[in-house]
Amino acid sequence: AHLGFLRCAAFVEAAAAPALQKAYETRPDHALILTGHSMGGSVAALLALAWRDAAATNGEHPWPSFGGGVRVLGMAPGPCVSADLASLCDEFSVGAVRGKDPVARMSIRSVETLLDELVAQGLGRRLSSWLFGGERDAPPPREAGS
Repeated sequence: AHLGFLRCAAFVEAAAAPALQKAYETRPDHALILTGHSMGGSVAALLALAWRDAAATNGEHPWPSFGGGVRVLGMAPGPCVSADLASLCDEFSVGAVRGKDPVARMSIRSVETLLDELVAQGLGRRLSSWLFGGERDAPPPREAGS
């Protein structure tokens, strides 16, 4: 999983545990629904994965075991887990992405494809030429009087 998202999830988990315990005491049969946008959606998914894993293995977890389970609704969540973990999220998590949001649709494969296309098109050389002028490997021009 994405290290930055994991750190955020650990912070949120510690901060939310007391409020969740109070909610559980008043509504133990309700489901826990986590939601977030962009990074928040990714963090919600990671928290749900951790919560479900701890509940399944009877491990210690700071969150109470809500009777209705845990569900996640992510708005344009960023990619944060492997394909295998993502498939585990299918049973409890839904993500919504509008249009062609590049962050939410990003993956290692899509970045590799983009780089391959840039190299194939020679855009790197063209960009260098546009930014710096001349050939990519040409030495910098000499200043007058040197």
